[in-house]
Amino acid sequence: MENLQVGRKTKISLSTIVCIVLAVILFLLAVPIVVAAFHSRPISDDYIFLCPVYKAAKNGGGIWGIIKAAAECAANNYQKWQGSFSTTFINALTGVYAKDYYWINTLLVFGGLTFSVIFLFDTILHKVCHQKRSYGIAIALFAIINMLEFVPYKAETFYWFSGSGYYSLGFCYAVIWFAILIRLLISKKIKAISIIFACVLSVIIGGGNYTSALFCSELAVITIIVSVVRHDRKKLYVMLSISLFLFVSFIISIIAPGNSVRAATVTSSSPIEAVWLSVYNFVKFIGEWTRLPQFVLLIFAFPFLYKTAEKVNFDFRWPILVTVGSVLLFSSQLTPPLYAMSMIGYGRQIDIYYYSYYLLVLMTEFYVAGWVSHHLVKSSPVDIVIERKNGILAFISALAIWVVGCFGIGINTMSSAETAWAYKSGLLTQYKAEYDEMIMLLENAGPDDIVETKGISREPGFFWGIGLSEDPNFWVNEGMCAFFDVKGLVLKK
Repeated sequence: MENLQVGRKTKISLSTIVCIVLAVILFLLAVPIVVAAFHSRPISDDYIFLCPVYKAAKNGGGIWGIIKAAAECAANNYQKWQGSFSTTFINALTGVYAKDYYWINTLLVFGGLTFSVIFLFDTILHKVCHQKRSYGIAIALFAIINMLEFVPYKAETFYWFSGSGYYSLGFCYAVIWFAILIRLLISKKIKAISIIFACVLSVIIGGGNYTSALFCSELAVITIIVSVVRHDRKKLYVMLSISLFLFVSFIISIIAPGNSVRAATVTSSSPIEAVWLSVYNFVKFIGEWTRLPQFVLLIFAFPFLYKTAEKVNFDFRWPILVTVGSVLLFSSQLTPPLYAMSMIGYGRQIDIYYYSYYLLVLMTEFYVAGWVSHHLVKSSPVDIVIERKNGILAFISALAIWVVGCFGIGINTMSSAETAWAYKSGLLTQYKAEYDEMIMLLENAGPDDIVETKGISREPGFFWGIGLSEDPNFWVNEGMCAFFDVKGLVLKK
């Protein structure tokens, strides 16, 4: 891209300006999402997972007491409900602060998504393809904007950490892990810290949600195959070592006694049916999620991807085969819930399919751009678009069309618009006041008291319901009772 002269010394490329503008847009759009987080509170099974660490910290248990409490929480969940030992342990640690600073969890998810996607595209376009760093960052920022604004289940990504910490952060771990493996494969000098970090992430992913664990296991096999094909024994040993941590953790998670307990509550599918339905539903999702804002993202990304691919010493010979293979690979994420529960997953799982969708279409577009540049055209058709004046005009036009697409979908359904309206209307303030009033009753009650509460009169649509019942023996009620050390909690309508 042509550089823009600023003063006499500093030159800023057009791609850098695009990155700055997109970063500002992302920041502005994130403000109402984060503001809403300051009104969010622990809900549903948050209290069950937070309780052991919260009490350990409250009673002065110290660091080791907190770690022990988190480990006991993970062990209990492993035995009685699900094998995801690593994610349960990490989520439980948030009990140190989550009661009073629950909003930190929203920042963790938002920051995790932002960093992981930027890190991946920087790895592919800058580290692997030696393109300007601003190219990958620009694509990543625009993708993140779309991810956050149109995520199907906002509550389960932003405002319910027992769900988002398990799935959305699990997705972030997986993306970072994959980017590290790519960097290890291409690096001439292998850094021990990168291997250690990748092994730690392997344990976290393998002991986390099965969707990310299975997908990363497939990616791990691919990295092993690449190392074998390249006859790189040193890289092969590195990939095998990292993969071993992943596979062992995944197996430990799979054989958990708690999985049998949970499986008894649902109906499973046959393996063949699960695989078929995985492909069918993911292709269906692609059709549903590809609308005007997503088309604008693809058009916006093409010049950057094309300019990168045309200089890469790679043939890009099989675009159809790679596209089909990519769809099958990404579809495998749906297989675990379809096999285990005969369903595509809850909202929190669908959210990470949605994030993966962007990675799929952009990486496929990169390969197709490479095929076009190496086999169809000899002169670059995108140069006219990324020249200074044409580039600025094209970027402004893309943003304008993107906004039009947002109105077409329904701007009131976008994360920023919905949270901003809830704050302006006073709904968030009302929710926070009613919730805090209920918590005050619980905190002021004694261990032999039965607390009666009206609950929340109206919850924002993007908040996960608190889940209280008129039945004092309902598990949500009992979870909150254990957390606040009261005898009973009854919802009075």
